[in-house]
Amino acid sequence: MDIRVNVAADFERFSALNRAWIEAHFTLEASDRKVLERPEVIVEQGGYILTLVDEGEVLGCCALLKNGIDSFELAKMAVDPAHQGRGLSHQLMTASIDLARELNAVRLDLLTSSRLERALALYRKHGFTVLPQRCHPDYARCDVIMQLAL
Repeated sequence: MDIRVNVAADFERFSALNRAWIEAHFTLEASDRKVLERPEVIVEQGGYILTLVDEGEVLGCCALLKNGIDSFELAKMAVDPAHQGRGLSHQLMTASIDLARELNAVRLDLLTSSRLERALALYRKHGFTVLPQRCHPDYARCDVIMQLAL
């Protein structure tokens, strides 16, 4: 398995994986549509799309959104349901954190939902802590904001 970064051929799968999990648990929001209809906007704004690929197939993905001079937001993490339970999300987390450090970021932020218990456990395992804020203006589903100092 390989991690690829900013490979345009992977962007369609990035969008499909994210649409699937969001629609399975929540409602696709305007902020989601903006990024998923045109994922290259992430790269154009200084961010990165990471994909986990095995034998040419994208099994999982996430994004690092530029979030200031020295920080990123970890966003849009998804793993194909047929490949869940294999530790792929851990590989994506590790690759994202490593990339952020290589880019000299001082922190990673993320937005999530208290309903996503497995995701929260994953984030905590990788050192993210919950911030006191409990909502975000761009996403109705996000009631947990987390941060990792790098």
